[in-house]
Amino acid sequence: MTSSIGKVTATNNPVNYYGEMQVKDGVIIGSKTGEPMRVTGMSFFWSNWSQKYYTADYVDLMVDDFNCEVVRCSYGIQDDGVPYDKSCVPLIENVVEQAIERGVYVLLDWHSHGAHKNPEEAITFFSAMAEKYGEYDNVIFELYNEPMNTSWEEIKTYAELVIPEIRKYSDNLIIVGT
Repeated sequence: MTSSIGKVTATNNPVNYYGEMQVKDGVIIGSKTGEPMRVTGMSFFWSNWSQKYYTADYVDLMVDDFNCEVVRCSYGIQDDGVPYDKSCVPLIENVVEQAIERGVYVLLDWHSHGAHKNPEEAITFFSAMAEKYGEYDNVIFELYNEPMNTSWEEIKTYAELVIPEIRKYSDNLIIVGT
């Protein structure tokens, strides 16, 4: 179940080894291995509070020094579903592009406690990200971080609005937080 790829290099990396993450019988498997997979990694803190770390150099640090096989890009979203700082999008793109370059997975996290209150913002973001990066096996979409005091019906309704926009461009793994 654990990756045996060792040190990540240009050719020896989790995406080359596993391929696209897929779900089979409730288990995440690699499209290339057909076996359950496990990757380890770290999360960048909210984009709006730690912009200086959203660079290719920090992705490299996480991969080279901490052996990360996945990095999580947390786009800071207010409780009303509006991004704290839309100027963070190019920084998020830097992280995504370097993760792709390094052959590690990148989780695009809509980091909100109230995403369901403004699905239009999430649709716009995820549609653009899926169109730009959805062809890469590296990219994972996380629609809603830590919904608080939110019913499953609200989360499900929100997800049913956002997921079709991603699916226009990508069949990659989508995570819906509960």
